[in-house]
Amino acid sequence: MTANYLTTHLVPGLLRLAALALICLLWQSLPAHASASPELQTGIALVERQNYALATTILRGAVEEDPADARAAYYLGVALNRTSGGKEAERLLKVALREYPDHPGVNFELGLHYYQKEVLAEAGDYFEQVIELSPTSSLGAQARDYLKRIEERGKGKPWDLSVLTGFQYDSNVILSNGSQPLPAGYSHRGDFSALVSLKGSFTPLKDASWEVNADYSLYQNLHATLGNFDVTQNLLELSVSRFLAPRLRVKGNYGLEYLLLGGSAYNYTQSASPSLSYQSENFGVTTLDYHYSTKSYWNSAAFTNNVERNGDNHLFGLSQVLPLGDTTTLWLLYSHDLDLTQNAALGYSGNRFLAGCRRQLPWGISGDLSGEVYWRGYWESDPSYGVRRDDTQYTVSLSVSRSLWERYSLSLSQVLSWNHSNITDFAYTRGITSVLASARF
Repeated sequence: MTANYLTTHLVPGLLRLAALALICLLWQSLPAHASASPELQTGIALVERQNYALATTILRGAVEEDPADARAAYYLGVALNRTSGGKEAERLLKVALREYPDHPGVNFELGLHYYQKEVLAEAGDYFEQVIELSPTSSLGAQARDYLKRIEERGKGKPWDLSVLTGFQYDSNVILSNGSQPLPAGYSHRGDFSALVSLKGSFTPLKDASWEVNADYSLYQNLHATLGNFDVTQNLLELSVSRFLAPRLRVKGNYGLEYLLLGGSAYNYTQSASPSLSYQSENFGVTTLDYHYSTKSYWNSAAFTNNVERNGDNHLFGLSQVLPLGDTTTLWLLYSHDLDLTQNAALGYSGNRFLAGCRRQLPWGISGDLSGEVYWRGYWESDPSYGVRRDDTQYTVSLSVSRSLWERYSLSLSQVLSWNHSNITDFAYTRGITSVLASARF
């Protein structure tokens, strides 16, 4: 038995068998379209025993009986993928993907389908999605193995382009009050806006140990009536990461942001953020990070003393992403930041706590719910009020999204914020409703 046979036949075959066993287990956790018929149960058992020829015959009957049953479509797609692997297998697997776009097993099977067809860039996209959805699972490890093989063959897609567009209603847009800005910059006036965000990513290096990325994004919103507060953001990000061990990764980021408000320069920010992440087999991903940023502001008619905000921010954070089963993910975050500004009355010491949950729902819908509390104690008394400011901001976010096609999705979100302050003029409420569509290429 030669080394070439091991690497090209035996090892990939064992990987596929192990992945299939895990996918079958994962699929059991999904909400079924309906109670499985005896025909479907028989077909699933045959797939698990790798009797694909007979499984194909049985499962065709299950699909004909209920063409909308994503579970039946999935298992028939798996059976065909192990035999002919043609267009029919691809179509059936995408039926399952539309119903359960965030299930790692479905994404893995499509990645395997394209890998076998030598469409390696497409395969890489699905394997990367598996890792994002289930980074610490055995299926995630299998996906990394295939990505390594794709990288070794030199055919992985090095670039990615995403587009986000839609509409928002903001109940409390940042505004000036006549010639002077309100203390917190809020006018208590609402407005509609359209927005578009373009992001391009380039990955010149990605292997089992290293990953290098360069990202550029452009964001623009246009208000219906409050055009002076249209935001234009240009953001360049560079990152380098290295796996020090199979589950331990160190990463460094550099960011350069240039922001315009109403078409005029507003601020310029540079940032650097090293982080250390550990992927536990049972407890998800733990990340410890430090974020440093230095900001320079420009004065304007609306913000006449903006340069007093110039300064540095130091943030220390600890986060945990914890999978709960195969359809639910919980995340927790705590951060402490020090904002050191030219005018000390505008700088603060802050503590932030956030908890959130993502749940895969029926009909291919995923839902996100999160809550945040952010305490800020300012360094010095505000000369306009004669007291030192203390704020507590509460934020609740809810969003639902659904993949419409393979690369397109639609989302609806609501964000509610309440800022409580010992200085009444700084207290406010704010609600942002968004309807957004995204595409990835």
